[in-house]
Amino acid sequence: YLNMNSDTTLMMIFFDGEEAFKEWTSQDSLYGSRHLAEHFSQTPRSPSDSTTLLDSMKLLILMDLIGYKNPTFGSLYPQTEAEFEQLCDIEQMLNPNSKNRIFKSPSRDGIDYYGNQIEDDHIPFVELRVKVVHLIVYPFPKIWHQLEDDGTNIEIDSIKKIMLILAEFVRRY
Repeated sequence: YLNMNSDTTLMMIFFDGEEAFKEWTSQDSLYGSRHLAEHFSQTPRSPSDSTTLLDSMKLLILMDLIGYKNPTFGSLYPQTEAEFEQLCDIEQMLNPNSKNRIFKSPSRDGIDYYGNQIEDDHIPFVELRVKVVHLIVYPFPKIWHQLEDDGTNIEIDSIKKIMLILAEFVRRY
């Protein structure tokens, strides 16, 4: 399934939220991701290598709000439109007859969210010039951060579709 001789590896990082202690500002938020981005930018890949862990990052995919029913994702960054289009193509290949696509293609659907800067854990990496595909439901679900925003709103079929699309994307990468 994976080429064991490849220099490309997969790293999964789980952030614990976009925390702020007082009021959300560029300095009072994203503590975990800011720390990790800084750490990666200062940590060599190996003792004999001058490149850092950050230098070796080819792509960061951030997933947020993916469990809601009928999610849709648009491309947020023109720099990763090609990668986003690959996700669209994979979804089309896996679900050729689906009328409700999750990934909305900039080229086919005319949908992109360029200019909609959503503050999330990818921002410290974007600021350090890492390519990012930000998968977040936009506009945000009406129940987001409301009392009704609980596990009953998780929709397993959508999560399975997203999982299969991302697994194929990683396999091809």
